[in-house]
Amino acid sequence: MKIRVKNPVVDDWTTVPGWNGAKQEYVDLDCERWIRENGIREAGRKNGKQEFPRSDADQPDEMYMKILDWVNKRGKACHADVSRYLVQQRYTLEIEAKEGMAPIRHKVEGLRDQGVVELTDQGEKDRSTLTQKEREARDAWAALAAFRAKANLERVAEYNERDTWYWWLVGIIAIEAVANAMMLAGVNEYGLLGALAVMLAIGVVNAGILGWVIGEGWRQTNSVGLLRKLRGWMVVAVGATGMSLWNLLVGHFRDSMLAVVTKATLGASSLGELLTDDTIERFLNGPLGLEGMQSWVLAAIGVGCCVFAASKWLKRDDAYPGYGAVHRAATEHNEEYRQEIAQRRNDLNNIYTTYIEKIRDERDQVQNKKGNHVLLTKTAEGIVRQFPMQLRQYQHNLDFILAAYRSENEKARKTDSPKFFAEKFTIDQEMLEPPVWEGIPKSDYDDDWGGFHEVESAIREAYRKTQAGYPTLEDLMEGESARERLRR
Repeated sequence: MKIRVKNPVVDDWTTVPGWNGAKQEYVDLDCERWIRENGIREAGRKNGKQEFPRSDADQPDEMYMKILDWVNKRGKACHADVSRYLVQQRYTLEIEAKEGMAPIRHKVEGLRDQGVVELTDQGEKDRSTLTQKEREARDAWAALAAFRAKANLERVAEYNERDTWYWWLVGIIAIEAVANAMMLAGVNEYGLLGALAVMLAIGVVNAGILGWVIGEGWRQTNSVGLLRKLRGWMVVAVGATGMSLWNLLVGHFRDSMLAVVTKATLGASSLGELLTDDTIERFLNGPLGLEGMQSWVLAAIGVGCCVFAASKWLKRDDAYPGYGAVHRAATEHNEEYRQEIAQRRNDLNNIYTTYIEKIRDERDQVQNKKGNHVLLTKTAEGIVRQFPMQLRQYQHNLDFILAAYRSENEKARKTDSPKFFAEKFTIDQEMLEPPVWEGIPKSDYDDDWGGFHEVESAIREAYRKTQAGYPTLEDLMEGESARERLRR
């Protein structure tokens, strides 16, 4: 005979859940642990020693009722939790299914309109800025083309030593000062340091002033203009004459020092005056009348350093006068424009990329919702399928816990077991009924909706047209074809 006790009214023993909604899984009861933590066996032994329940009892005692009540309540709570979970999932998916693609289509089309407008507006703003820089660059390259045509120049401007020529100049002055000072030290009463100071000043005049005059005059001789060319040769001639006379004067200066350095009775100021007067007198009497070989070597070193310095003055820019400056102006304007247009195109690309990513995010959301719809449907169906099997386990739990109580009670008592120990107690059968699951309406989510492609194409076309509308500087590229186009 089975005894079915429905809804006994006793207090709960524990709140161990039968369903975990967060993990979407049923929670099995650890019967041994539950028996241990709630003292079921201890209660059975205690009652058995007291011969309770009596042997003739045919109704369950309080402990039996507590166990049965708890198992029934746990099963019903599990049933309610699962039902509530399924209702929530259905409600969520029903809302999404009702909304469908309409809100997404509206949002994506709005992104298309915003993207096209923003790209177009950005292009108009950029063109107003780029037009001025383009005009400056084109004017600079047109001036360069006109300069080349007028000077009949076919080569590219050369000023590779523009950043290093001055170091050569400083080196030349230093080398000349040291080399000549070594030759002057023997006749200088102040020794090597005194000679170095004098020759350093001589080197500045020689390489810094005379070299500059010869170098710049040399540059002018390359001009196609006859008057400018003649003027350049005149400057070179003047510079070369000055170089020769100056270095001969330096040679006479050494001869004068050699003649008067032994006069120890002279003071420093008197020595300076004597050197100056004697040097000028020697130079006027015979510019080429240097007395010692070392004086000729000193003059020759000065001439050589001056010529070398003049070559470096020439190479500080292109050999043709003005060509380097006009070429640099064109190149700098061209580079400024290229940097500006690169920045503008990068900004435009950022706008384009932002809108494309937003559209693809919407497509991903559609795919996620579509996949979520399928996943949750399958999950819910699986939960419903598992429910009867999971809830039938509650009968096994009840039998196991009652058996633990009975076993300890029978061991401890000396009289016969109560009559109801031989009866079969069952759980409430209502909780075995699976929760109602009606399924979820099919959604119209379609990640293959052609609107995504159309919207991307519209934004891409606006991006392409805006970029194509930027002024181009292809004609400013160096090369014969570019120059010919600029001339036309």
